[in-house]
Amino acid sequence: MMRLFLATLITLLGLALPGLASVNFNGTWVLDLKASDSPEPMMKRMGVSALERKTRSFDEARIYL
Repeated sequence: MMRLFLATLITLLGLALPGLASVNFNGTWVLDLKASDSPEPMMKRMGVSALERKTRSFDEARIYL
């Protein structure tokens, strides 16, 4: 019974994985600053200076893929 389950699972994964790989995320992604947490605590842990943290917090985050 366990072998049948594993064989079925492997077959289903084999069929599903190529479909997941074909998703296209190309484009411009913009972070919605109003709906997001402030990056300041993370930047502070990274050792970024207070002045740079303040100036970066007003920037619009944009990622190009």
